[in-house]
Amino acid sequence: MNRKTLTYADRERIFAKELITTAEISELWGMSLSDASILLQEIKSKFEAKFNKPLRCERRGKLHVQDYLEFFDLPRNNRYIEKQKEEGNGKCE
Repeated sequence: MNRKTLTYADRERIFAKELITTAEISELWGMSLSDASILLQEIKSKFEAKFNKPLRCERRGKLHVQDYLEFFDLPRNNRYIEKQKEEGNGKCE
């Protein structure tokens, strides 16, 4: 597979939203949709045990961006945190 190099703007577009989709995980990791779906399911199945708390969103094919960042121990984007505070509690609706 020919992996597209993501730009900062591509990553910003993905992480600026509340939820990340299977297609966006596929794009981030440079993998097929099928493999991205498996990864998403794996994250969801291990999240609660790893952090002793529930996922913020249980919707099929989607994961809360903050859960993704926590799972992979990635730094938080300050702009995203401020946007989340403005919009509410960060829960999936």
